[in-house]
Amino acid sequence: MKTLRLHIGRKDTGISVVPDLDYPDMWRVRRPGDWRAPVVLSPMMSLTWAKGAALRIASPRGLASDVTARWLPRETASESRQRANAARR
Repeated sequence: MKTLRLHIGRKDTGISVVPDLDYPDMWRVRRPGDWRAPVVLSPMMSLTWAKGAALRIASPRGLASDVTARWLPRETASESRQRANAARR
């Protein structure tokens, strides 16, 4: 399962875009919540819409001209172990 983490400038926003478990081409925005719900998931949407929604959540007034947004892939622990084992062979 590939997760994309949103970084604005050098800062990790804590917001990520994760694939839906039931529908392979659908994505959800995952963001930190509060004490009532530690993690908040958005409704399902396409990857393009999910990235746009994550940017609006992280920076509601838009990005400054000198700031860049980057999407960094993040693997789960089991995926990174599988890739490491495959590289050893």
